[in-house]
Amino acid sequence: MRKPLSLVICLLIVICSQAQVNKCKKVRKGVFKLVTPGRGTTIVTRTSSQQIESNDSLGYKVSFDMVWNDNCTYILRNRKLLSGTSKSEWKLDYEIKVEITEVTDKIYKAHFSCNFSSFVTDFQLEIIE
Repeated sequence: MRKPLSLVICLLIVICSQAQVNKCKKVRKGVFKLVTPGRGTTIVTRTSSQQIESNDSLGYKVSFDMVWNDNCTYILRNRKLLSGTSKSEWKLDYEIKVEITEVTDKIYKAHFSCNFSSFVTDFQLEIIE
C-alpha cells in the first residue's frame, strides 16, 4: 500500500513542477511592471537575450545581457547605463540571478540574488504585455 501511494505522490510532484515550467515560458519575453516602495515604478522590457529597465522616479534606464539557465531561472550581467545617472558602480563580474517561482495570468513572482551582495529578496511583477 505504501509503494503505490509514494508513486502517486511522486507523479503529482512531477506534474505540478512541469506545469510551472510551462508557465515560466510565458514571461521569458514581454513588458512587466515592478512597483517598489521608495523606488517607484520600474518598467522591465525583456527580449530573448536582453532586459531593459527604466524608472522615471529615479531617472535611469539600464540594459542587461540575459542568459537563461533553465526554463525558470536567468542571469543578468553586463549592465549598461542607457540614460540618467547611477549611484552604484557595476563591475564586469557582477551577476543577478532571478528564479521565477510563480506565474499567473496577471503577475509573476521571483526570487532575486546576486554575486556581489548578501542581499536577497522576493518580488512580484505585473504582466503588461
